[in-house]
Amino acid sequence: MQTFPISDFNMGEGGDKAGGAKQVTYKVIIVGPGAVGKSALTLRFMYDEFVADYEPTKADSYRKTMKMDDGAEVAIDILDTAGQEDYAVIRDNYIRSGQAFLCVFSVAERNTFEEMEEFREAILRVKEVNETEGADASQGAANPIILVGNKSDLVDQRKVTSEEAQTKASSWGIEYIETSALKDENVKQVFETIMQKIHHLERSKRGEGSSTTQSAKKKSKWRKCTIL
Repeated sequence: MQTFPISDFNMGEGGDKAGGAKQVTYKVIIVGPGAVGKSALTLRFMYDEFVADYEPTKADSYRKTMKMDDGAEVAIDILDTAGQEDYAVIRDNYIRSGQAFLCVFSVAERNTFEEMEEFREAILRVKEVNETEGADASQGAANPIILVGNKSDLVDQRKVTSEEAQTKASSWGIEYIETSALKDENVKQVFETIMQKIHHLERSKRGEGSSTTQSAKKKSKWRKCTIL
């Protein structure tokens, strides 16, 4: 079995960059039942390797620097949580610290798809989001969610259709993406999409979303902020 270095999950601010400046860090929590490939997705994204033999996760954390579509470099803190019921209380604590969420199920196991409702409800409950508000940045809520159907390579074993999963995601007001950690399909897209959602949301909170605001900032040097 291969092992990989992990970092402690930091619930505070981002780490120092060269020169002492704080790097903006966004925390993404991966939730879902056990054995749906949460760790395989994470390790594929982090190291571009597929790991079939991996110990059941309690909670592993990873950090990586990414460049956003506006050129900003930010860090992603990925927390790969446990799928076991025994860790439900701990899972809630991790959810509380997260800014965005990937809800992962296996398209080859229908019960894991049905469990997505429970994980979504846990996020809404812990984050104290009203059911009618949704939890996606496109609806103005504070915590983006993406529904992820993993193991799309298991075509002959598929139990959940793309259309059914898309309908479910649409009813929740969130995005649905299918992935294959084995074939490296849409893995990078999932993490880039969730990071862009957080980044745009955080920029909007800081009043950086409009051209009018940007113009005003250029006229006032003391208000100007550059992400290195």
